[in-house]
Amino acid sequence: MMTDNSASRRRGRGRPKAQAIEQDRNCQKRLLDVAVQAFAVRSYDGVSLRALAAAADCDVSMVAHHFGSKQDLWLATVEHMRARALMYCEEVAVLQQSPLPIETRCLQAMEHLCETMAGEDEMVRFMMRERAEGSERFAHLHARVIRLLFAAYRPIWQEAIDGGVLKLSPPALVHTLLSGAIAFALTSPPLAMQVEGKADEGRGESAGSAGDGVLARGEVKQLVRGLFAQLGGIGSRPLEQGDS
Repeated sequence: MMTDNSASRRRGRGRPKAQAIEQDRNCQKRLLDVAVQAFAVRSYDGVSLRALAAAADCDVSMVAHHFGSKQDLWLATVEHMRARALMYCEEVAVLQQSPLPIETRCLQAMEHLCETMAGEDEMVRFMMRERAEGSERFAHLHARVIRLLFAAYRPIWQEAIDGGVLKLSPPALVHTLLSGAIAFALTSPPLAMQVEGKADEGRGESAGSAGDGVLARGEVKQLVRGLFAQLGGIGSRPLEQGDS
């Protein structure tokens, strides 16, 4: 028969192991989160695994332990982004199934795309970096993440085209123009500040947010309505109270 003391000792031995497993998982997640930024900023060839591990507060040996080589880490990073993309695809599916008019749903989908990209600006930079380098890695990224996101938005773009809400077709062109314009706005705020002559001014709240590459919600709304108007919608109407 197991005594209370022996049961207690068994449970006691289990706690450190459980904690170690949890710490191991946390290290793996931190490595993936840091990898998105590292590959986006420094490119695949420029990433140092030692520096990446240090930024994730993990020992460099944990990279090999969890992923293997740098290529394996990059592939795992893409799957990490895919998991996040799937969550956004589910949100788009809710918009698609809404009983609201297609014009409203199309505008909502554009806002969703813009806000998603603004909230995942490191993923956006990652994709832009790989596309610019034009390696075989981009083909894999396109198949696992970019095509997945387009497939989620495509039914709304197609319905908007069929309903005369959007004057541009096919849906792939609509999505490419939208995502390209949003990506440029997200990754080029210093240029916008220079055009306005604000590059040397003190950084207030708006300048700080622009320098960080993050659009405020009101800016997202304005950008989307401008894009909607250019593509044939009526998004040029003034923002309603409470929209910003």
